[in-house]
Amino acid sequence: MRRRVHTDGSYASAGDPRVLFGLGDTPRIEEVVVRCAGGRVEEWKTGAVGAYTILKEGTGTGAL
Repeated sequence: MRRRVHTDGSYASAGDPRVLFGLGDTPRIEEVVVRCAGGRVEEWKTGAVGAYTILKEGTGTGAL
């Protein structure tokens, strides 16, 4: 699945930076891969289903 984060907005407003995925009956997340605006690609082997997970640029593995 792919999602794009848009945090820009108009004057005095901003978008929600969260990215939400509907996983259905999936019991776990195997990996999360993020391509940052600067082109850096990071991977996290984490993720609890049914919970928010904060992924901070520079804290994942640069395997890709």
